[in-house]
Amino acid sequence: MSDSWAETKTRGMLGSIPGYAGYRDKERRRDADKAVRDRLVAELRTRADRVGQIASALADARRITEVGPINDLQTRIRMLSDRVNTASYGYGGLFGTRDVDGAVIDQLRLFDEALFAGLTKLDDGIAAVETAMSSKADASTPLSTATSVVQSMSSQFDTRASILNSGSVVAGSEVARVLDVLKTPAELEAANKPPAAFELHDRDALAILGDDYVVDARIDVNAGTNSFRLFRLSTAPEKWLFVPKGIGKALALVSPASGFATDVSVIEASGSGTSDAVGASGQSGQSAVAYTLLADAADGSKRAILLKWSTEQLLLQGSRVDPNDIEIFGKPA
Repeated sequence: MSDSWAETKTRGMLGSIPGYAGYRDKERRRDADKAVRDRLVAELRTRADRVGQIASALADARRITEVGPINDLQTRIRMLSDRVNTASYGYGGLFGTRDVDGAVIDQLRLFDEALFAGLTKLDDGIAAVETAMSSKADASTPLSTATSVVQSMSSQFDTRASILNSGSVVAGSEVARVLDVLKTPAELEAANKPPAAFELHDRDALAILGDDYVVDARIDVNAGTNSFRLFRLSTAPEKWLFVPKGIGKALALVSPASGFATDVSVIEASGSGTSDAVGASGQSGQSAVAYTLLADAADGSKRAILLKWSTEQLLLQGSRVDPNDIEIFGKPA
C-alpha cells in the first residue's frame, strides 16, 4: 500500500523526533509521548510567533482595526500549544504495564500524523493571511481557514489523549474525520463529489448490469443533505434510477408501485423540500414536496421512495445498485 499524502509530508518530521518509535516498547511510551508533544509545542510556538509578527507589522502601519483578528489567531495557537505542553496523562491505558494491541499504536500514529499534517495546513493558512494583508485585501476568509485548522488540531489532540488514557482504539467516526485532514485538497474535493450518475442528463445513454437505458426524464428533489435525483430510464416497463447527492448513500433501480410489496419499515430519511421535473414536454418549475426514503427491514438491498405533492404522490420500489455497476456513455453521437 502506498504512503498517504500525510505520511509523505510528515515522515521527515516524525522520523526526526528522538524515540518516536518507542510507542512499540511499553517501557518507553512516556518518553515517546513527551518527545512528540515537545516537538508539536515547538512547532506551534513558531507559528504563533509568525502570526505575532503579522500583527506587529499591522500595528506599525497603523492598521489598528486589523490587528484584533490576527491577535485572536495567535492566541488560539498559543492556547493549543499550552494545552499540549501541560497535558498530563494517567498511569492506565497506553502507559500501563499491560501489552497494548498493535491497532492502538497504529491509530495513535494516525493521530500524530494528523496533528503534524495540521501544521502544514496552518502554514498554508498563515501564508494566505500574509498575502491578503500585504495586498490590503480582505483577510477574513484565510483567517477563518487558519482558525478552523487550529480548532481541528485541538479536537484531534483531545481524541489522541483518549487513546492514551484508555489504551484502546476510538470510534470509526473520529478516525474518518482525521482521515479527511490527511487528504490533499484534490482528494477532499474528489471524495465530496456526488456519484457520477448524479450528473446524468436528458438523452444520456447508460448501462446497469449489462442492461442498456436512455434517460428521458428527471425529478430533482432539493432537500439539503438529503437531496437526490430520479432519472427515468424506460417507460415500458417504467424504471427509474434513484441517485442521492450525499456521499456514501445507496443508489437504487426502482419502479412505480401501488403499495409496499415488502416490509419497508426502516425509514432512512424523511422530510420536505422542493422538486422540479424535467421531461420531453419541458420543465415543471419548483413545487413543494414531502419525501420518505425507506429500506426493507428483512432485506437491506430493497429500497422504496415515496414522494407526495399537494395533489398527487409517487411510490417507487426496487433494489440497491452499486455505482460500479453503472456505465455512463453520455449522449449518442
